[in-house]
Amino acid sequence: MIRAFKILGFFLFFLIIYLIINSELSFSSFENTFTTLIFSLFTTIIIVVPKLKRIGIYVLIILWIFTIAFFVVGFIDIANIFGTLAFGFLIISAMLRLLELVKTGKLEKL
Repeated sequence: MIRAFKILGFFLFFLIIYLIINSELSFSSFENTFTTLIFSLFTTIIIVVPKLKRIGIYVLIILWIFTIAFFVVGFIDIANIFGTLAFGFLIISAMLRLLELVKTGKLEKL
């Protein structure tokens, strides 16, 4: 039960952070709200289950492929959503990896 509250706490924390960063606490755009929810869920899953980091990278590659495919076909709005998600996943994965390197002490030589 405590683990469930911890996971919910992580999700709500990241949801608030991403709402501030992505949409300035505004729910006016469905796209911004949707991407914020997905970013929060992705970050929470990666932190709670670190073994899924590799799957996160595969999801990122698939999102890039969808972005290119929808852009070529002419669905620019859908391509924009997939591209935003892919870039967000890339930034989140990079930041979590950077924090992991700092935590283990491998980055202090820089």
